Amino acid sequence: MLGNVVRYNFFAIENVDKETYSLDHAVVIDVNEEDGQVKILPITNTFCKDSIESFCLGKIEGFVEIRNEGFKELDQYVRFDKVMLVNKDEISSLKAQDEYGNINQDYIDLYVNSDQLTKILDKYKEYTDGEIRNVVNLLLKSEPKYKLNMQASSLATDMDVYLKKMDKYREYNYNNQKIIVFYVEGQRYSLVMDATDNTDIKSRNEELKLALVS
Repeated sequence: MLGNVVRYNFFAIENVDKETYSLDHAVVIDVNEEDGQVKILPITNTFCKDSIESFCLGKIEGFVEIRNEGFKELDQYVRFDKVMLVNKDEISSLKAQDEYGNINQDYIDLYVNSDQLTKILDKYKEYTDGEIRNVVNLLLKSEPKYKLNMQASSLATDMDVYLKKMDKYREYNYNNQKIIVFYVEGQRYSLVMDATDNTDIKSRNEELKLALVS
């Protein structure tokens, strides 16, 4: 079941943002056979820029959607900010289809390919269940090339701000910089990260934590 592309009724969820209701499909990224639950990663054909919590997975072979010009395989974007734990009986498997919408004659369940699954699971390792959605935990998941620019950032006088739950945040990429604008308890803050040649995420994250929580 790992890597299985499934359908889930996102309309049944309460207290979620309107963006969630535009979702229909997901990829299974974790399975707990004992309690009958699975973790699903929502996917969407709506363009999402590559960011800390989203990236383009590309086309999924056999996953076609109806457009005016017929059945099309479309680029899919994963949404790690919307990973969910659901019961297995709440999801339904999809079957591979061809460009005419015909279901595969062998009734093969639809899966992402091995490269796509590896990319997803590598990213999934960076996410921890139950962690507070604060800016530190967010930035620790950014690519290791991005380092905090203390001079360009508008740092909070109270460093505890970076450990508190964010109300919301937006991410922008501009001129080899990643700009994070976020809100905590109604107050607006921003941080700037520069793209560098760094590839060591451990050392980058140590620097980041030292700068923001010391």
